[in-house]
Amino acid sequence: YSLILPLFYYGNESTSKMIYPDMDKAIKKGSKLIKLHSITNKPNRKKGRKSKKEREFFAKNEYNAWIDEAYLLMGKAHFHKLDYNSALESFNYIIKEFQDEPTKYEAYIWIARTYIEQKDFVKAREVLDLVDGDRGLPKKMIGELQITYTDYYFKQDKFEEGIQYLKKAIDNTRKKKYRTRYKFILAQLYQKSEDFENATDLYNQVIKANPTYDMIFSSRIRKASCFSVGSGRAENLHKELQKMLKDDKNIEYQDQIYYAMAEIEMKQGNVDKALSFYQLSSEKSLMNTNQKAVSFLAMADIYYKRPEYRNAQTYYDSTLFFIDPAFPNIKDISFNSEILTRLIENLDIIDREDSLQMVAGMTEAQRET
Repeated sequence: YSLILPLFYYGNESTSKMIYPDMDKAIKKGSKLIKLHSITNKPNRKKGRKSKKEREFFAKNEYNAWIDEAYLLMGKAHFHKLDYNSALESFNYIIKEFQDEPTKYEAYIWIARTYIEQKDFVKAREVLDLVDGDRGLPKKMIGELQITYTDYYFKQDKFEEGIQYLKKAIDNTRKKKYRTRYKFILAQLYQKSEDFENATDLYNQVIKANPTYDMIFSSRIRKASCFSVGSGRAENLHKELQKMLKDDKNIEYQDQIYYAMAEIEMKQGNVDKALSFYQLSSEKSLMNTNQKAVSFLAMADIYYKRPEYRNAQTYYDSTLFFIDPAFPNIKDISFNSEILTRLIENLDIIDREDSLQMVAGMTEAQRET
């Protein structure tokens, strides 16, 4: 929760390998269902004129209602294995063979998600626009379409465009679990753009939805960081955060609490107090390496602006040691660390040479002294 949450629970190369056995089992069972239970033989036709419904029935290629679902699950299993070509084969087969089934819309959406993961944004947009323009799109799929549009923009760092679709996704998502997650992400984005009023409102909505304790805690912490200077709430917020520190349930979250306290002090211009809380946050981060990295980064930025380059270099270096490779602006952090490392090396040379030349310029008696 120290970073903006991703929209979906996708893995990466290392985590996908952990689920290979489960995904392979899903693919095997899906294949078995299709092999043993597919019904493609058409029933005997009655003579005479047929209604539209009867004509559609006899035109079907498959008479078992679960076959398209099996292909869909197999496609998703391939997707989570990061086997995108096999995933696309399954999804495209559904569109080709099950044109009259609602499953085809879900297949289209998963095709778009596959292209997004492959960073083929042109094809992804074509598929999304195709589905968006289809009047037959079931109502229950509107939220899935909108959140996929959101992911399309977010993966390209086009957050302003994506937020409009995220709002629509929230309005059209039925499952409370996902709707609450999307609200939390929207709150994070509002907070990042310093729209603290809307961010606070959304964090309150997340808390009322009673999600996991992690998300409730993070919402409370982030809400505390959204206060406005001059509102007179700083003292009350500190008391609330101190109370959270004493709660046994929050022992593993103390790093985040101290970070929130540091953020409050920074907003009030109390930089030295903020530094002490950032330091406490980094010390309390034992398992949450992302939070440790964020705390180090905050200290590095403060020292860089002062400028105290030795301290800045130390904390940028520590940030890089703990930070997630996917962290935003990691290139800038690496650049600052590299430049400062070279600067410190040169400063050390200057200090050493100045000292040596000073001693060399002394008389023998002065040197002895």
